[in-house]
Amino acid sequence: MPATRHPANPLMLLAGLLLIIVGIVVMVGGFAWAVLTVLGLADRTPQLSDLGAGPHAREDLGPMLDGFAVFVVGTTVMTIGRYLWRGARRRGWRDRLGRLLLIITCLAVGSGMVVLTRFVLAAMDESDGGGTILRGLFVFALIGVPASLLGMVGLRLADEEILMTAEARASL
Repeated sequence: MPATRHPANPLMLLAGLLLIIVGIVVMVGGFAWAVLTVLGLADRTPQLSDLGAGPHAREDLGPMLDGFAVFVVGTTVMTIGRYLWRGARRRGWRDRLGRLLLIITCLAVGSGMVVLTRFVLAAMDESDGGGTILRGLFVFALIGVPASLLGMVGLRLADEEILMTAEARASL
């Protein structure tokens, strides 16, 4: 006898779809903001008054970091929408609590990434910004590590898989 399939909760489907669409729009906007910033830097012609002046990192690269922060917010919103969409057919307190923990995790990690970009922007104003960036990484770890542990509990409760992943490789 096949297992009965619950009807989808239309409110969760609608909320999930709305967040997925908004997240994609915000992601595209943030990416476009960053790319247009880089293209704008390439189009700028050097002036005689620029000779002897150091680079203005905050004015030149600040908008690109802002675009990255907007992209991170869009990614977070889209991921939350996907968890809501996937949970529309599931029932039970374990699933709902697990999804709530996953959403809190996404919000915390996304917020931590945005906070980290603010530290990077602050480091651009200093001659030696290494200490500021190190403090930013420490703050991000204080936010991200507990949130990740909370997310692991949420994954087990909701019997869910990880939807937001990243990977970096380097050969030196």
